[in-house]
This record gives sequence, C-alpha cells and structure tokens, in this order.
Amino acid sequence: MDERLRSFLNAGETILWRGKSAAFPLLDRHAGNRQKIVGRWAAVAVLAAAMLAVYLLNNQPASPAFVMLIAAVAGLLIFSPLVEWRSVMGARYWITDQHVIIMQRNKAIFSMRLEQVDAIEIVRDEAPNPCLVLGSGALDDIGRQLRWRCCHPADRPSSSEDNNALGLVFYNVKDLDHVVSLLKQRLAAAGMCPRRGAIARAANGSFRGQEA
Repeated sequence: MDERLRSFLNAGETILWRGKSAAFPLLDRHAGNRQKIVGRWAAVAVLAAAMLAVYLLNNQPASPAFVMLIAAVAGLLIFSPLVEWRSVMGARYWITDQHVIIMQRNKAIFSMRLEQVDAIEIVRDEAPNPCLVLGSGALDDIGRQLRWRCCHPADRPSSSEDNNALGLVFYNVKDLDHVVSLLKQRLAAAGMCPRRGAIARAANGSFRGQEA
C-alpha cells in the first residue's frame, strides 16, 4: 500500500476498491475536448501576437522584460492543458468503508466521508470511458470541465484531509458500473441515500436514462 495513503487511513479502515484513469489522449474528441484545447491555443497565440505587435509599434526600443512576460504568460496558458492531462493520468482513486478518496500525482489527498456523498452521477460522454461524479459540489462541472475538476476538487477551505472535499471526479474509469454498484451498496448498508440517483448523463446535459 502507498505509504501516503496508509498514513491517511483510519485504524481498521478497509479498502473496497482502488483504481485510476484509463489512458486517454490529450486531444480526446469526447465532449469537444479537442476543439476546446485547440481553440484555447489559437486564441492565446493570436492575443499574444496582437499585444506584442501593438506594443512594438508604440514602444521603441522594446523592453525585453515585457516581451518575456507576454511570452511566459502565453506559454503557461498553452501548456496548462498538458499539465492538467498529466495530473489526471497521475491521480489514484479509492473507495473504503469510510471514505471516497483521490490522491493526486503530488500526493495531495482529497476525500469525502461516505455520509457526505450526497450525489452520485455517471457521465458517459465526457471521456472514452465513463466518469464518476461524487458530491453535489461537482455537479455543475458536468459537460463543462470534468477533467479540470478531477485535478481541482471542490474543497472545504481549512478542512482536514479526512473530509476536505465537497465534490470529486473519478475521470475516465473502466468498469465503472461495478464501482457504482459497490458504492451504492455500501451507502445503503449504512442507511444513506444520495439526494440524486446514479444517472447516466451525456456531456451536453441531456439525460440518457437512469441507473437502477
């Protein structure tokens, strides 16, 4: 077991399932991800070029520091999708008899106690494999930024790792129906029921059916 996870778990806490995101391309076509990323790159390039052109036309000699600043900001914006993709690929997911947990590539842990999981939704069109949205704090990201939310969980400021998230996303996970069934059984055994069922919802927001 990962030592970082071992230090997080309570005494006697049992791991019921562990997983990670299946491999997927940076420019995945699902939910318009390719268009969004390429569009961002194009917009940043055009805006940076326009700003530099206006600056150079009105400032001679040019300040190397200003030119480097524009280039640095543009570089950060262009590389951010790659950083986000790498972060998702490095995330690890667990369900225990007490928590749902994400551990990010940098070993940061975000978790929800099972009794705090007030929503469970399966999103099937966001990635090559389904995504699992846990907690109402992440519901608004469906169809918009689930990949980003996986890297940046909706958190509780100043809360301990034991229950520091309002919403978590398990992104692009194989065999997710089994995972949801396991989680729902665990919640039912504890007398808990999410306010919303496990719903298969397309990334465009339309409903395609409801899980039993």
